[in-house]
Amino acid sequence: MVWPQQKKSHELISLKQQFVAANFEIAGISLDKNKEQWSAAITKDKLDWVNLLDQDQKLKSIIGIENIPYNYLIDDKGIIIGINLSVTEIEKIIVANTKKT
Repeated sequence: MVWPQQKKSHELISLKQQFVAANFEIAGISLDKNKEQWSAAITKDKLDWVNLLDQDQKLKSIIGIENIPYNYLIDDKGIIIGINLSVTEIEKIIVANTKKT
């Protein structure tokens, strides 16, 4: 069984590899309760970006995560330019912004 967030993680890995030159960064926030399982999943799925564990879910309520997987797309100025986008939508925005530079 592949969880929805695992599927999206694999898609993001491909996207990150595709846009290495675009200075595209990913950070993950997990709501897992079990730190060992969380750490093992990062290793198993080869998630080579910043991964944060929010066991007490304080960050979840601060930034307004409604469900998982959930994402924010933030530009190089720190402005949120997309919320809960599909990987296809993220790719389109990266392509458009890459053409501008």
